[in-house]
Amino acid sequence: MLKRILFIIIFLTTIYNLYGASKEETIDSLLVLAKKYKEIDSIALYDICTEGINLCNSSKYEIQLGEFNLYLGYFYHNKPSYLKSYESLETALRIFLKYNKISLIAETYRFMGESNRATRNFDNALVSLDSALKYFRIMKDTIGIAATFNRKAAVFIELNLNDSIKYYANKSNTLLLETDPKNLFIANNYNILGSYYSAKEYNLKKAIENYNKAIEIFKYNNNNAAISHTYSNMSYLHFLNKDFKLAKYYGLIAYNIAKTKEINPYISYSAYNLAIVYKQLHIFDSAFYYLSVYSSSRDSILNEKLIHQINTIQKKFEDEKLLQKVTYENEVNYYRIIILAITIILIGIIAIGFYIKHNEQKKKNKILKENNDIINAQSDKLTELIKNKDLLFSIMAHDLKNPLSSQKLIATLLKEEFTSLSENERLEFIDDIILASESANLLIENLLLWSRSQRDLIQVIYEKYYLKDIFDFVLNILSPNASLKNISLINNIPGELEIVTDFNMLTTIFRNIISNSIKYTNENGKITLNCDCNHSSGFYKFSISDTGIGMNKDEVDNLFHPTLRHTSLGTNNEKGTGLGLLICIDFCKKLNCKLEIESTKNIGTTISIISPIGLDFNFDTEKIT
Repeated sequence: MLKRILFIIIFLTTIYNLYGASKEETIDSLLVLAKKYKEIDSIALYDICTEGINLCNSSKYEIQLGEFNLYLGYFYHNKPSYLKSYESLETALRIFLKYNKISLIAETYRFMGESNRATRNFDNALVSLDSALKYFRIMKDTIGIAATFNRKAAVFIELNLNDSIKYYANKSNTLLLETDPKNLFIANNYNILGSYYSAKEYNLKKAIENYNKAIEIFKYNNNNAAISHTYSNMSYLHFLNKDFKLAKYYGLIAYNIAKTKEINPYISYSAYNLAIVYKQLHIFDSAFYYLSVYSSSRDSILNEKLIHQINTIQKKFEDEKLLQKVTYENEVNYYRIIILAITIILIGIIAIGFYIKHNEQKKKNKILKENNDIINAQSDKLTELIKNKDLLFSIMAHDLKNPLSSQKLIATLLKEEFTSLSENERLEFIDDIILASESANLLIENLLLWSRSQRDLIQVIYEKYYLKDIFDFVLNILSPNASLKNISLINNIPGELEIVTDFNMLTTIFRNIISNSIKYTNENGKITLNCDCNHSSGFYKFSISDTGIGMNKDEVDNLFHPTLRHTSLGTNNEKGTGLGLLICIDFCKKLNCKLEIESTKNIGTTISIISPIGLDFNFDTEKIT
């Protein structure tokens, strides 16, 4: 925690020094980031909200304090930690009601309804949702009304009120489809209707049709929790239809997504579906395994409130116990002092002065040595912190200032010359602003990730995965960028290969490497992914080869020296930060991987990752690069 606070202080101090940003501007910038991350499973949202709450330390910023608590409620809900989520939402609501912020009151009531629904407090959920509807209707907010109808439909499906389910889900979709066809609540409506047709009307065709529509929109919005939930619903649908193979297929997809993203409620739901499917398939070992997963994860959800109450009682007991202990120790210390005083007097009378002096000097020497050791250790640690701080300042001063300055300059030119510019010229200016914004945003995301890694806040979680699935996941994210330059992405990774690794770290490494390949490859170029499989030696060698601009030997050597960090423009003048490679090198060390680079000027670059297949193979981490 101390390291995290130190990083945030350094970060904000740098922003103030470089750009003269006021406290109010910093709070507004953090709110923009919080709104962006509120629907994403990301620890960044927690860091942003807690720092924003710390900055809002006066009544002047009380409304912003409410907004940060609202978005913190989103974070705890997705974690999930429903009690903490509800506490944050109640804090936000009190502030919004005090200042009569209607739009924020409406949003908070709607999300409180969802939190009550998640904890099965359906009466309270409907009260909160009806309060939200009242405020959304005052504002004539169509999307807000539609979103609240969707949550009411979700409550009614839990209560088995069939007519109300269809009424609110269809009414919500009617309002949303004309204004925002990719809205998450449309996908939620399709998911609810799929469950309705599955459980209430037993219409397999309509149920599957609605589930597929929901999954398409959830994937578009990268909502992993909802994707897992919908696949679990499809699994249960096929189970009811006695198609156990399809039920297993969709159940495994749902479970793997929930497990990878640590979404506890959907781990429980998908594990239950898999348990009953494997039972029907007579694979009893798997059935028992998923039943135990379901039991443990469900217990943690259902007992959260009870655990909270037990912890409160236990803390009170510990406080009373501590008070008794302190009182007892005070009495004991009193008698100890008396006995010690008598003992010292006796020793002073009997002992030889020289012996006493010798022992006192020996103790002083020992204390002095211990203090010197502590000072030396602290000095080494401080030197490392200063080194990292200087590197952070260098990155931010060099890379963050450019896109923000460019964005401001382009926006100013666009404003001043707006009437004299053609429509195409205006669009080019807007594209430049978007490019500068994306560059700044990418740097901030990489800075947060790198800083967490430097402070050892990222835990390596090893699990078994198919290699092709990992690469397909990364290519799905980056294919739009490649399409803009008509670059071919060729995945030659065999589908049957498995590896034990940390999914998030390995995909981060590949995402940064392939993103750089796209940046430095000309239009109509090619990026090829290969794997050299050597089971006998215990490792895979992945290679990412591009037909880009390449590098000479000095440029390759400088990549591994942060103090000599240098970045060049991409083939379409894309700007880089150089921080992505530092993250790749750091994560390779954590995963016991080796990183190798071969490049020829004007021909292309091949970056190879040599990774252990399992957990019983280790490289010398000092020689990874």
